[in-house]
Amino acid sequence: MKKLIFFLLSVALSNLISAQDIIIKKNGDELSGKVQEITLTEVKYKKADNPDGPVISILKGDVFMIKYENGTKDVFEKEEIEEEKLENSYTGGYISELTKIANTLKKANYPLNLVLIMNEKITYGRDEIITNPNRIKKRKEEFIDAFFKFYNKNDSKFNFGPENSTDGPRLIAIVEPQYTLPGYMFKFYYRVTYGLIPKGVKEISGINDLNFNFLFGYSLYTSDNDYYHAAAHLVGRVFSIYRDLITGRYIKVGFFKNEELNFISKKPAPIGTEIIK
Repeated sequence: MKKLIFFLLSVALSNLISAQDIIIKKNGDELSGKVQEITLTEVKYKKADNPDGPVISILKGDVFMIKYENGTKDVFEKEEIEEEKLENSYTGGYISELTKIANTLKKANYPLNLVLIMNEKITYGRDEIITNPNRIKKRKEEFIDAFFKFYNKNDSKFNFGPENSTDGPRLIAIVEPQYTLPGYMFKFYYRVTYGLIPKGVKEISGINDLNFNFLFGYSLYTSDNDYYHAAAHLVGRVFSIYRDLITGRYIKVGFFKNEELNFISKKPAPIGTEIIK
């Protein structure tokens, strides 16, 4: 009798185990449970030992395979996310617009050039706003010199476009510093507006230039303790946004999450007034 009971328990346990879905992660970990939903970015499931418990979500990019209780399986290792189907709820309402832009930039692989337009009314200062004209001039020169130093340094490092930028349209990033918010690590606010200019056009006057075809923009800031490093971080961010768009890195969960409210989808009004070549 005991052997019969043991046999029946073994069969029941075997059936219970086989009735579970097995999620195999890329690091080799296996998760047993019942898959509830698979979205473009996540796999949602309930634990096998707590079927009435909460739904657990893991990144789809971390999953190698799912073995379902009916014997079928899904393999995700080589699956590519269909960018045009990304849900707006994924990282914000701007994602569909950004996806279209990313696809355009990826196909064309434009060279990227930066244009700096300073605002005459920009405030400078770390512990307090600077009002002395000579000190303002010094800080301004410090920022401009560092901007172009790091621009020239990063141009070859981050520029994914062809070396000869006169062969076709160019992608222009117009950088417009706005103001400084003093503090222990002061915040330097700026706006960067990306757009295309036609072949043969060498100069533009700003975002309202007839040759500047607006694509998108961001209102951002950098936190630093001097304008030299503020310029370095600013330039690096402008280039990395372009890099992340054409390489698809922006699709990762959480990317641009802190910037979604700062995304600019329509051509904004100019800020800068003084063009710095």
